[in-house]
Amino acid sequence: MRRKRKSKSPLRYIIPLTFILLSILAYFLFFFPVDIDCGLVAEKKELKNYYRLKIIYDKNIKWVNIKKKDFIDAAAYKIKLKGIRTVYFKPLKSISGKVYSKDINNINIDDTIYKISQNINYYIKDNDNYKLAKKSFLIVGQSSYQFILDEDTIKAIILTEFPIIDKIRVGLSTYNFSSYDHNLITITSKKGFRIYSKDFEIDVKKKETASFRVLGNKIKILIESPKDSYQKRKDMIITDKRIFISSENPVFITSLKRENGYTPEYYGNLEIFLKDKSLRIINEINIEDYLKYVVPSEMPGYGGIEGYKVQSVAARTYALSEILGGRFSKHGFNIDDTTQSQVYNERPTNDLCIKAIEETKGEVLTYDGKIIDAKYYSTSCGLGAAYDEVYQEVKNYNPKPYLDFNNFTDQTISEISSEENASKFFKDWTVKAIDSSSPYFRWKVSIDYSELNKAVSENIYNRYLKDPDNIKEKWFLNIYKKATLSEEGIGKIKDIYISKRSKSGVPQEMIIITDNKQYKIIGPSNIKFIITPKEFDIETISGLKLKNIKSLPSPFFIIDRIYGQTRIKSITIFGGGYGHGVGMSQYAAMNLANSGKTYQEILNYFYKNIKIQDINEAIKSSME
Repeated sequence: MRRKRKSKSPLRYIIPLTFILLSILAYFLFFFPVDIDCGLVAEKKELKNYYRLKIIYDKNIKWVNIKKKDFIDAAAYKIKLKGIRTVYFKPLKSISGKVYSKDINNINIDDTIYKISQNINYYIKDNDNYKLAKKSFLIVGQSSYQFILDEDTIKAIILTEFPIIDKIRVGLSTYNFSSYDHNLITITSKKGFRIYSKDFEIDVKKKETASFRVLGNKIKILIESPKDSYQKRKDMIITDKRIFISSENPVFITSLKRENGYTPEYYGNLEIFLKDKSLRIINEINIEDYLKYVVPSEMPGYGGIEGYKVQSVAARTYALSEILGGRFSKHGFNIDDTTQSQVYNERPTNDLCIKAIEETKGEVLTYDGKIIDAKYYSTSCGLGAAYDEVYQEVKNYNPKPYLDFNNFTDQTISEISSEENASKFFKDWTVKAIDSSSPYFRWKVSIDYSELNKAVSENIYNRYLKDPDNIKEKWFLNIYKKATLSEEGIGKIKDIYISKRSKSGVPQEMIIITDNKQYKIIGPSNIKFIITPKEFDIETISGLKLKNIKSLPSPFFIIDRIYGQTRIKSITIFGGGYGHGVGMSQYAAMNLANSGKTYQEILNYFYKNIKIQDINEAIKSSME
């Protein structure tokens, strides 16, 4: 008879397993290290011998106990934990102030520079709760922030209240819009103004002039009465601080007198400060007042009040997109006064323009509830380009679907990407489009061989230094590799042609064949730059001949070649339009306004599937 085997007791397994689990629990309770570089206090509870803090860091929440005798009240802390024990505890400094400038490494807060931590987090404060936010919340010119610092390094930035964006900071360039650096600034007013800084305050009377110059690493201010004044005044102040100028009435910056004879007037406040041994000027002004000097500078009155309304809404939208985008943040302003952004104060305002701005007050363009990049330009070639045909930050993808291909002609054109179709289109000076009455609708440039060879050899090296990845040389068969270029140039050109175009005809790739190598140039801006001589003449459709031009009017063109025995002899560039060609053609908008279209209809014609919304509603939606 077989004996029955005894079963093993379950305690044999439970006891060691329990020991392991208790060991793991003990480790996490007493030994597991946690480093909190910057923890925000969301809640504080007072107990008998210690404070219990609800700490938020990154996407984590942890309750931390601090003994009362060690406790120092603060908005945030640097903490080291071992399990549930606090082994290190440092209160972090909290400051607030106006953001004067920012870049990837530093933030200027009230004219003091602070470093930005590589692990910085941005938060929105909602009552006692914090949630992570985008870094675009930090806007130059705003002050609704709390900055958490460890020594001189910013560890976290908290948006304490939703910003009211009703002002814009405009960087003012020199009289001819060529540079932000000023050697001399002269200001006067019919009513007088106040100049002040951290270390002085002084009033300038009507018709007196204040001049500003660099003196070493300081600014020299000289205040003088007019020459015909009965009582002479000549006061001098020297400071190294940021200077502010305020007035209830406009001031005139006489050193910025335009080439057309107009001396620009400025409302709002001015700031003058030192930057790299030159003077910089910023005009901080209400957005609606800013538009009064953008709209007439950007669009003639030919389109009447509806034309001005179109430009008002587009310019207001563009200004807001620049504020939120932060392109000029490192310079300390939201937008500049040149064609890089919107031309500001090149011409005086007028009553019709002011009426158009007032009747569209607060209106901006949105797509899916967010403020759009309302690009516009002078004149189309008859076709409008999609955003990613001209701006190629994202390859083969249109990140802005409201900026899409447009056909402004009276023909059925779906694309002109082939060389044959592009050549036929740009050489046809009889094409009719909404803006074909513009003198820039069609143009051509003739370049002989020596001029072409010189321009390409010089320009290609400069472009290579700026964008080496898109300048390539032929390696094997039809395979190209990154080019290696020298200052000496690329040799004698045998042929040059566009090898790839976009839907609207914008050149995307260009081939240059020399007696040494074959090169491929990628990107419309590279192609346009490389093929352009330093100065040339343009013949336009209106018969107007423009002398000593420095840039092709648009990226819409073809290259027509004339050959000699062994190489090209000359080229003629046939092109159309003026400006980048994305978004709204201003010339077309004016013509549509004159044909009876409303500003709402015109804006919807150029920007696809957009809505016109209130500015405050759109800002909030765009920042969420």
